Amino acid sequence: MVTRASLAALCLAACGAPAPSPPTGGVSIEAGPTGRGLALVMSDYQSTNVALLGCDGRTLSASFLSSASAQPGLSAPLSGDVVLPGEPQRGDELALLDRYPSSIVTLVDVTTGSVAAQLDVGSAFRANPQDLVRFGDELWVTRYESNLAMNASPLDRGGDVAIVSRAARAVVERIDLTEAIEDAPGFLPRPGRMVLDDGRLHVLLAAYNATFSDAADSRIVTIDIASRHILRTHVLEGLAGCSSLAIEPPSIQPDEGSTPRRLLVGCSGRFLGSSQPTLSSSGLVLLEVLSDGVAEVRRWGSDALAGRPVGFDVALDETGRALVTTLGRLGEGETSALPDALVELELESGASRIVLETQLRPFELGGVRCNTRLDGVPLADGVGACRPDCFVADGERGVLHRLVLGASGYEPAEALTVEGTIGLPPRWLGRF
Repeated sequence: MVTRASLAALCLAACGAPAPSPPTGGVSIEAGPTGRGLALVMSDYQSTNVALLGCDGRTLSASFLSSASAQPGLSAPLSGDVVLPGEPQRGDELALLDRYPSSIVTLVDVTTGSVAAQLDVGSAFRANPQDLVRFGDELWVTRYESNLAMNASPLDRGGDVAIVSRAARAVVERIDLTEAIEDAPGFLPRPGRMVLDDGRLHVLLAAYNATFSDAADSRIVTIDIASRHILRTHVLEGLAGCSSLAIEPPSIQPDEGSTPRRLLVGCSGRFLGSSQPTLSSSGLVLLEVLSDGVAEVRRWGSDALAGRPVGFDVALDETGRALVTTLGRLGEGETSALPDALVELELESGASRIVLETQLRPFELGGVRCNTRLDGVPLADGVGACRPDCFVADGERGVLHRLVLGASGYEPAEALTVEGTIGLPPRWLGRF
């Protein structure tokens, strides 16, 4: 599997994993129009520390939960491969996805920092959970790996959206995604990020063979939540390795004449056994949401992204701008090294510019998130109001960059050190 962790491992020498900081507990901050704030995963890919931040990026709890945590309910300590759900998490539980090989979803009470539950989503195989969306007692989880054992139980086959009962603490149903790649024999469904809109779940699906030596075209699978059936599969022709997904904020005044919400998909390309994907199969796609699926509006190639392939995260703000991480490259032979870049793209004009770059190493820019409305209500000054800033994790510098929108676009305004005792590199961002 081609991940940020596997690419970054090419740049890091093996070393002893430091013990993360003692726990600093939960937070009592109230939710506003953009939620409570940000969750940040810091990791050296051996151990993990999770911090909670306000919507201004200031640290609220430097070590909310970590690999060193030992408390009731935490039967499986956090590994070094932990990510956060893509959608903002509401309510008092924060979900952490421990991907490979753990296959564990850990639910933590935001207000106390105590572990509420751990859910095994791959009891018979290494399921590699990628994303999670919550509907009441149910957790819908994408399982990236497939269980090819002939005697595998129906609920343990993977390559699906697993429906986990919070009460039963078990997978109780699954939505098989095999039919979404029937046109690509020899490839397996690799579901990743999901976004929710008006009773429909849009799942970003990559397609790799069993050894990850080749990839078919990625696609968007639209699922009706009520019936739990696939409505439509939209193939992103010519694009592979698609792993990042974002949806526009909801309209302030939705009505019958309002335009559909749009999705932005980022595709890294075909890696073909290399650390550098092919630029021809990398790009961004803008799609509008239909009643039963999506339709492509526009796409951009590497020429709009400083000549680099798309990285592993994208974000959309309130003004029609996208922030996209792009992949640098290692210096190999006659090929010179190239740092990662964060690129700003104006969706209407197509104008793009580099906002910041890593200093030396590639594969170090991580999650990117913007303060946007959770519901169709205007942002206003007052209790719970947040500036419409954006943030990106920079593992090389060990900081979280706060970006402020100015006359020429986004500019780095502040480099925030979230946790300074152990100093694990910032990797993934989520909203809660």
